[in-house]
Amino acid sequence: MNPSSSPRCEQSGSNAAVTLLDQYVQLRRHTEALVAPLNPEDMAVQSMPDASPVKWHLAHTTWFFETFLLSASLSGYREFDPSFGYLFNSYYEALGPRQPRPQRGLLTRPRVSKVLAYRRHVDAHMNTLLKTDLSAETTALLRLGLAHEEQHQELLLMDLLHLFSQSPLRPAYDPGWPADEPGRSGRFKWLPGGLVEVGASTADFAFDNEGPRHPVWLQPFEIRDRLVTKHEWLAFMADGGYRRAELWLSDGWAMVQSGRWEAPLYWVRDDDSWQEMTLGGMRSIAADAPVTHISYYEAAAYAGWAGARLPSEAEWELAARENLLEQVDGVAWQWTQSAYSAYPGYRPAGGALGEYNGKFMVGQMVLRGGASVTPAGHSRPSYRNFYRPEQRWMFSGLRLARDAGPINTQAGAKNRFAADVISGLSARHKHLPPKYFYDATGSRLFEEICSTDDYYVTRSETALLRNVAAELAAGIPKEQHWLSSAAEKVPRRACCSMQRRSCRLTSRSTSARMPLTRPRPDWRGTTRN
Repeated sequence: MNPSSSPRCEQSGSNAAVTLLDQYVQLRRHTEALVAPLNPEDMAVQSMPDASPVKWHLAHTTWFFETFLLSASLSGYREFDPSFGYLFNSYYEALGPRQPRPQRGLLTRPRVSKVLAYRRHVDAHMNTLLKTDLSAETTALLRLGLAHEEQHQELLLMDLLHLFSQSPLRPAYDPGWPADEPGRSGRFKWLPGGLVEVGASTADFAFDNEGPRHPVWLQPFEIRDRLVTKHEWLAFMADGGYRRAELWLSDGWAMVQSGRWEAPLYWVRDDDSWQEMTLGGMRSIAADAPVTHISYYEAAAYAGWAGARLPSEAEWELAARENLLEQVDGVAWQWTQSAYSAYPGYRPAGGALGEYNGKFMVGQMVLRGGASVTPAGHSRPSYRNFYRPEQRWMFSGLRLARDAGPINTQAGAKNRFAADVISGLSARHKHLPPKYFYDATGSRLFEEICSTDDYYVTRSETALLRNVAAELAAGIPKEQHWLSSAAEKVPRRACCSMQRRSCRLTSRSTSARMPLTRPRPDWRGTTRN
C-alpha cells in the first residue's frame, strides 16, 4: 500500500462479512505500509518526551497482542523475548516496571530487524488463535487491540512529523502527502439545547471512557459548521493575538512567553510570509485550509478574540449527531472546553486494562472528531480524545461556539418567517410550515385540485367526520361540545386546508419528495492509546 494514496486507510471492520482474522491482517499490513518509506535511522530517534520512536510503536502494539491475547488465550504460547515486557510496556503498572517514557529513544537495541521479526512471530501465532472459536471476552480484547493499533498508526505519523520538523533538512515523509482541502469559512448553526443524551451506545465497540450514555442539559447554543481557517488565524496574529495577555488564560500566557510562541507549531516565517512543515515537507500556508497544531490555550485565546468560545463536548456530540457539522473527522481533532473526567456511573475495568483510560482523568482537555492521520472508520460521535492543554504536536484545530437565546416564536409577522425557518431546520427531522408554500393563487389552485377524482379520500374523510361527529361529541365533557356543531359545518375547503397543514413538503402532482435531511454519516469503527 502506498501511504500517500491512502493516508486514511479504510479498515476492514466496516464490512460485517470480513472475519476478525482479515481485520487483524489488514490492520498489521497497513502499519507496515506506513513505515515503508523510512530507514532504520528514522525509526530509532525520539524527538521529545511526549513522542516515541517508530521502532517502539511497532514493538509496543505487538507486545499488546502478545500480552493480552496470546499469553492468556493460546495454549502453549512462549514469549518471543522475555525482556520485551520491560522494554515495550507503556504505562501498565499492574504488569510491572518499564522503560521510562522519556528514555525510549535510548533503546538502540533491539534492532529494527529484530522488532520486525517479533511482529512476524506474534502475527503467526495470532493467525492460529484467530482460527479458533474465541470467547466473548477474547473477542472483546481483540477489538480493543485493533483499536489500540489504529491509535498508534495515528501517533506514529504525528511523532514522525515532529521528528522531521527538528531537522534542518526538513525532510518529507512523503512528498505526495495530500494537503488539507481549502474551503469557505464556517457558519453558525443554532441548536435549541434541552435534555439530550451523550455517550456511546452499548451496541457497538467503544472505549470505556465513552460511557455510560447519560442525559445532559444544554442551553441553546450556536456552533460553526466548519473549522477555523489559517486565513482567520492570520488575522488573529495580525491583531496581536500572541502579544495580548488579556486574551489568554494565565497558564497559557506563561507558555506563550516561555516558549516564545508567535504562530501555530510547524509554522516558519519566510520573510513576510509563512510556511509550515507537513508530512509532505515544507509548504506555503494554504490560507483557506483549517489551522492545525494549536494548543488548547491557543484555541481558547482565539475563541475569546473572535467573540465566541469553544464548544463543550456534549454540544459538539449533539451537533455531530444532528449532522450539522462539516470537517468532522478528516482534518483535525477539535478542542472542546470540557475537562477530561469520568461520566456519571463510569467504572474502569478490573486488572491492567482498567488503566487504559481512567488513570488519565485529570489535567487534560477533551478533543472530538478525528484528523487527517486518523484511520478511516476509527472515530465516532462519542469518541473522547484527550491531551494536556499546552500540547500541540498532534493534529489539533478548533471550531467555534457561542451562547444563544431561544428563538422567539411569538415574534411579530416580520420576524416569524425567520423564526420558523430556524426552528424547523434546527430540528432533528427537518421541516418547514406548509403555509409558506401557498399564496392566494396557490390556495385557489389547491381548492380546485381538491375537487378532482384523486382527492376522493379527502372528501370521504370529511363525510365520515360529519357522520360520527355526534358520537364523538358524546364522549367529550359538556363544556367542549363545540366540536359537534363545528364538525357539522366543516366544508370541503376546510378539509383541503387541513390537508395543506398536514403536508410535509410533498407534491400531489408528482411522486418526488423534497428531503430536508442530509444522509447520516456511518460512524463505524473503533479508538486512543
